[in-house]
Amino acid sequence: MPGMPDGSPERTAPDGLLERLLDLPRPDRLVADATSQSGSTTTFSHIELDRSHEFWTLSDADSRRLIASYSGGVYRSPDSARATTLTGSLPSIALKMLFIEHLPLWGRSWDDWRPLAVDDHEPDALLITIEHRNDRELRGTVTIDRSLGIARSLVRPSGVTRIEAREW
Repeated sequence: MPGMPDGSPERTAPDGLLERLLDLPRPDRLVADATSQSGSTTTFSHIELDRSHEFWTLSDADSRRLIASYSGGVYRSPDSARATTLTGSLPSIALKMLFIEHLPLWGRSWDDWRPLAVDDHEPDALLITIEHRNDRELRGTVTIDRSLGIARSLVRPSGVTRIEAREW
């Protein structure tokens, strides 16, 4: 019988997984610190999000230099400003992890990844194994925080991003 690398039976991802994840609580206001590592490069970022006021900022965690922001229908970066929606221009994977429906992991026609298996990881987390659309040998994981409705970690062969978030 096919199974996971550790010999346990494979658990398939249920249909409608993303829709069920979007039903998780999603606090209006979050503060998050993210660490992203790809190869020998590590970046640290700070995010403030207020869904009810349609506002977010993404800044360098060390210098607090603004990388991008969204407020009042306008996306701003140091180079430009343009009209868009709250999630119309999410410039980093860390920011997308706060809006899980924007991660390219759900098997939709535009996604590079699809869910393969779902496990209860901790009392407040789900561990989802993902598989690359074009190369089934490429796998990764995403950990979903059930209490915040966000991705706490995303591990793919190209890199790792982890988020520590709290309501504010």
